[in-house]
Amino acid sequence: MQASIVQSLLAGFYLLAGPLASGLANSFGCRLVVIAGSMTTFIGFILSSIAPSLPLLFISFGIIGGIGFGLVYLPSILIVNQYFEKRRAFALGIAVCGSGIGTAIFSQLFPFLLKVCENNWRRFLIYAAFITLLSVLCGLCYREIPLVTSEDNEDKRVKSCFDFSCGGNDGHDSLSSQLTINSSVSMNSPRGKISQEETEDMTGNLMMTSLTTTHGTSQRARRRFSLLAILRSMIDKSLLSDLSFILIAITAFLTFSCLFVPFIFLGKQAITVGATSSQQSYLLLVIGLVNIIGRVVCGLISDLPKVDPLFVHNLGIIVGGIATCIVPLLTYYWMYIVYAVLFAWSVACFSSLRAIICIELLGLEKLSNAFGMMMLCMGVATLIGPPIAALLKDLSGNFDLSFYVMGTLLTLSGVLCIPLRIVKTRKPNPRSPKNIRQSELQSMHTIERF
Repeated sequence: MQASIVQSLLAGFYLLAGPLASGLANSFGCRLVVIAGSMTTFIGFILSSIAPSLPLLFISFGIIGGIGFGLVYLPSILIVNQYFEKRRAFALGIAVCGSGIGTAIFSQLFPFLLKVCENNWRRFLIYAAFITLLSVLCGLCYREIPLVTSEDNEDKRVKSCFDFSCGGNDGHDSLSSQLTINSSVSMNSPRGKISQEETEDMTGNLMMTSLTTTHGTSQRARRRFSLLAILRSMIDKSLLSDLSFILIAITAFLTFSCLFVPFIFLGKQAITVGATSSQQSYLLLVIGLVNIIGRVVCGLISDLPKVDPLFVHNLGIIVGGIATCIVPLLTYYWMYIVYAVLFAWSVACFSSLRAIICIELLGLEKLSNAFGMMMLCMGVATLIGPPIAALLKDLSGNFDLSFYVMGTLLTLSGVLCIPLRIVKTRKPNPRSPKNIRQSELQSMHTIERF
């Protein structure tokens, strides 16, 4: 029981560290955060090897180790999305399937290391600590692409207009520029010309923006490494009022509250149809292998021109949820094999496409904060989901109720994502042609007035 608590803490804090990893990645970049996360896990495992009591092991292995893994995980998602656009889903699918491959490799390596350590778990943790330290080498290979946000673009555009209007000393150049701009306004204005009152209103607002922008870059650079800036960058308040993100976060919570239940209880449920111990292990092997392949295939399919990643994501989760609901009705072992394939495909769809959906609905510049806050929801769900399933088992005397409830929640999480496209299209788009044209006109009239 106590050993399972340690594992639950590790899995939970690995996800709960999402906002912290997001804030640090925004301030210091993915490379440094991955290196720091690897070092944190290394320290946690080393401390665990000398921990004199179990409560200290909860802290060193479960909390410190979990936070370290979280600091490594989130930047690895962010860095891939920075480099790919056309084949982003496929690239991310390859990246996230690494966890499945690693699980398959280390499931064979760790028993061997344990034998080398003569079943001394303290010595084994030292070996594991140095293995986690290899992530430092991976982090050193990260080469970030500076992300230019819409705010930065606006600052640069306004600042260039302000500098252009104030920096000309030659009267002929200024007159020529002013004439060119006047011509552009006449051609681009939908009414042929803009009234003096409208010009003054737009100019006044933009003049205030330009005056505050001239020092904006240096101020952000000074605030970048302050503790307060890191804490503020952990959570984007605008996401909390975004209905699209709220639905995504609820879906993530519901999905992860159910995700580990089949891994824990499926083999035990298969005993009801006479499954042997080796057959129970084979079910988990099927889930692992299909999950690895499914993550790559999901990404490849979602990159096709006429395929909507959100549809693939929703379909996978709903099918997995319905299949989980009917697990108690299965009467033959081969049916459990079919379920293992369907559930693994469901997990693959969610794991490989959740970041893609965040980018499509919220934008790449919000991915760090959105994914970090989503990891927080998944971490809370990971801590409470399996205990609730175990409680349902104790109340009913079997696993049937657990599969019914968790399957229903998983199906609901997929259904809640169906209206996401509708919610997104109803939101005003700041980059629409109408808004872009108005923004350009504002800039031109500001230059003319100066």
